[in-house]
Amino acid sequence: MLDLGCAPGSWIKYAASLTGTTGRVAGMDLKPVTICLPPHAECHTRDIFSENTDLWAAIGTGFDVVLSDMAPDTSGNKFVDAAKSYNLCEAALSIARRILKPGGAFVCKIFQGEDFKQFSEIVKTEFTLQKIYKPQSCRKASNEIYIIGMGKK
Repeated sequence: MLDLGCAPGSWIKYAASLTGTTGRVAGMDLKPVTICLPPHAECHTRDIFSENTDLWAAIGTGFDVVLSDMAPDTSGNKFVDAAKSYNLCEAALSIARRILKPGGAFVCKIFQGEDFKQFSEIVKTEFTLQKIYKPQSCRKASNEIYIIGMGKK
């Protein structure tokens, strides 16, 4: 699993517990992950837009899951924040295209806005099954929602 936006580290730690010591778990965030992780989980403090080819080569390909829990720094303007979220989701999907193995899954948090339907349609075309999910733990007023793509084509 690759966890984009992995700080503070709870998802990557949970994924590492599911994969066991033979699984490959990597994460990337602008902020460092400071919690203790098992040896088979690695975190990189980098920007996902990094052109560092050595980093991407080290992360590798053939992942079963790409999870993006990234969120932009919010401005308070819901239109601006949704547009920033869309840009992060596009970047996450671009990474998933490169590193997910066929049949893999993509989970992406997005702020609902003008581009939400368009992004949802793009995910539909690239995966055999697509779902929308809003966790019960989210506040009703929150515009965060998850798009899940399963079965990468």
